[in-house]
Amino acid sequence: MITDVFPVGVMSPGNNLAIAVPTLTTPLAPKMSDIAATALDLTDYIQADGWSMKFDQARDDDTRLGDAQKRETFGIATIAMTEISYIFNPQGTGTETGNKAPSVLVPDTSIYIVIRLGKPRATALAIADIVDVYQVQLGKSAQFPQPTGKYLRTVQSAFTLVANAIALVA
Repeated sequence: MITDVFPVGVMSPGNNLAIAVPTLTTPLAPKMSDIAATALDLTDYIQADGWSMKFDQARDDDTRLGDAQKRETFGIATIAMTEISYIFNPQGTGTETGNKAPSVLVPDTSIYIVIRLGKPRATALAIADIVDVYQVQLGKSAQFPQPTGKYLRTVQSAFTLVANAIALVA
């Protein structure tokens, strides 16, 4: 007999962690030593709508000469980050707490963004945590006043060089 299973989900608010890491020696198994040495926690810099990710997978025609109907197959999947929007203080020095993102998210550089989902944001990243690792090429940035709210933002273009869907922190 089949029984219905209603899986308990994990609420997203408060259970996300986003870390910028300039270099990772092993992106498929990021090391805590790499992350601890040079990382910047971006979680509180990025507003809820400031993270733009896209997913697409092509469908290709695979119809054969003998087929009576069209046949399809999956093509290449694309996971892409198109921009990052984060809080900043344009009059700050960049060294004060809460204004370090521009020093890590440098235009025309490649960095890694490590994302952990499903654990409270306040819980420190730990060995054996499952994370997504994106190697991202950062583009130009522009600062904009916001029509609502009180925080100025930088909007920065980006594209994904490599997306490693799941990695285990070593």
